[in-house]
Amino acid sequence: AISRGILIFVAVVGAMEAPRVAIVGSGIGGSSASVYLRRKLGHSSKIDVYEKDGHTCGRLGLIRVAGNEYNSGGCVIHPRNMHMVNLTKLAGMHKDEDGDDGDLLYIWDQITKEWHLRQTGYQFVDIIMMLWRYGFAPLSLENTVEDMLSDFDNIYDLQRKGEAYETVEDLLRAMGGEKFVKMLTTPLGDYLIQQGISEPLLSDLAGAAMAVNYGQDIVDMHAFVGMVSLAGVQDGLFSIKEGNGHICGKLLDISDSNLKLNTEVLSIERKLDCPTGSRYIYEVKTKESTESYDALILATPLQLSGIKLIGFPEDTQMGKEGAYHRTVATFVESHGVNPVYFGGGFKFGNPPEVLATTPSDQFTSVSPQDPTSTPVGQTNDDEDLNVYKVFSKEPLDSVQIERLFGSEYGEVQVDDWLAYPSYKDFQTRNITKLSLDGGAAAYISPMEWAASAMEMSCIGAANAANLVSKALEIEIQGECQVEEETEETEETDETEETEE
Repeated sequence: AISRGILIFVAVVGAMEAPRVAIVGSGIGGSSASVYLRRKLGHSSKIDVYEKDGHTCGRLGLIRVAGNEYNSGGCVIHPRNMHMVNLTKLAGMHKDEDGDDGDLLYIWDQITKEWHLRQTGYQFVDIIMMLWRYGFAPLSLENTVEDMLSDFDNIYDLQRKGEAYETVEDLLRAMGGEKFVKMLTTPLGDYLIQQGISEPLLSDLAGAAMAVNYGQDIVDMHAFVGMVSLAGVQDGLFSIKEGNGHICGKLLDISDSNLKLNTEVLSIERKLDCPTGSRYIYEVKTKESTESYDALILATPLQLSGIKLIGFPEDTQMGKEGAYHRTVATFVESHGVNPVYFGGGFKFGNPPEVLATTPSDQFTSVSPQDPTSTPVGQTNDDEDLNVYKVFSKEPLDSVQIERLFGSEYGEVQVDDWLAYPSYKDFQTRNITKLSLDGGAAAYISPMEWAASAMEMSCIGAANAANLVSKALEIEIQGECQVEEETEETEETDETEETEE
């Protein structure tokens, strides 16, 4: 009996020394999770990454226009986003900090058809204009964002120490205490007014930031996602020079993961697979095969993937927090934005960045774009042609494009996708847990309901890696050893009976 118990224990520990982990989704969440997992589990473990599309990086899209490549998905990275900063370095990629230099910021009210702000490019004049319209409210807003970022930074030390959280609320609580948790159900407008932000700045800058970053109205945003968005208008922002959408493939190579492109996951079943009935395996089913794994990281929203979960603890909110918001990015090759559409205010050919105070079917933002450094084809020789990106809620027709850019525009390319969660009804929403079963199955995407951003996905990925590694350690050291102890007790009892 002792030998059978030892053999069982050795078999379990032997299997767990080189665990097999499935990651479903190869976006920034899944690819960064593969790096963090490799560090935790060592090189002997096997990491399979499932991707239903024929390319990695999901919503960090790239699009080709006139022989150049442009970021069509998530674009900017904050210099204090330590996961993205470090992963960019790890991937051997470079910061592009010059993308927005020289762009003049214009804020347009699509309802009244009036300019709320027009920068001139002359610093002194622009400062006077800001003071005249907003007073010192921009300074209060900057301080409010800085205070939040100081608390936000706490997560990095915690994750380095291996801390892991089973819910989004627990993770936010570790970051910034109950204040961060309450922000999930506090309207952004109310929160900013409490911080002393004036109504003009609230409707102009905050409204425009919500419109361009999430395509949604400020009244539909909770305070946490709103503050993350406002951090995205600070100085020092950068994108990846080679293209944000190229980082995921590099991270998967670095983690030595087995990438399964064009492989759609249909279902994931959780089954008992321990002699004591305490350890679970996860069977990942695709059209081609069914594979078993010791751990699972789900890095794609259940709302978008259609994956069926079988044998997991019941959670009525799992994948039902709400719908995802449609965003249309239209890239237009043009000599400039048409000032006639806006009733004047600038010269044709000047490259202003125009932000709308509220989203509409017309546009939420129009901005000149710089290409990535990745060569993709023959470029246009006309140096006067720029490429502009227009964000809108619905696809633009040729008439709308002509109104914005005049009749002599060139190539047009469109990226139409479900980009972010729809944050409306945030006051009554329950967010799915980051742990699918309290064991070795973790879920990254619920982080998006706190705030959808590259860094938030990476934080979710690091949390998932910590959850999984801790769960696997428990399975090695914990209840699966009970079989051995039980068998030793039985052998002792048998010996005592024989001696009697």
